[in-house]
Amino acid sequence: MKYFNLQQLTGALVLTYSNALCGVFGIIAVVSGHVEVALVLLIVAALCDAFDGVVARLQQQTAAQKTLGTIADSVADMVSFGVLPVVVFISLASLNVVTGIVVALYVFAAIHRLVVFTADALRTQQPTRHFTGLPVVMGAVMMPILYAFFGSLLWFPFMMTAVVFVLAALFVSKLSIPKPHGPIAYVSYLSIAAIVMTSIIL
Repeated sequence: MKYFNLQQLTGALVLTYSNALCGVFGIIAVVSGHVEVALVLLIVAALCDAFDGVVARLQQQTAAQKTLGTIADSVADMVSFGVLPVVVFISLASLNVVTGIVVALYVFAAIHRLVVFTADALRTQQPTRHFTGLPVVMGAVMMPILYAFFGSLLWFPFMMTAVVFVLAALFVSKLSIPKPHGPIAYVSYLSIAAIVMTSIIL
């Protein structure tokens, strides 16, 4: 087995790996005391995740490349949208018994969702029109949005604790959510990302 082959490195996979790297550098930023940088990287990771599927559909891919992309996507999502958000959350809300339980629930729910999603994607190999449960990327981007607009409030840590708990429940719920698609959806992603990043930075 070849562990690294440049022929496997498609444009979509580059975006997927960029997503994972944003998660890694985001964790480093939090540990270094730069939470705002981590939140911006979380948004960039979400954009990489949004557009890697678009790039993949525009390219001719072999079955092996599709399988590799599906697995890589879930692994990258776990780093950026499973681990990074809880590291940011702990830095903002502080760690205690309640937040520790909420963090454990969030990580477990994110892992379970990504495992089930990957298994379904590998089995069907077909795109879907709806998500079952809230995708982890949508849950994770709630954190920079809330920080940008409510981060200065005294009760923000309590709000974040409640939101993270609700997100964990939504990850494993049976809620059917239409999958955004088309140019309008992606222009909306870019516009919202620009607004939120500007609010965090300024």
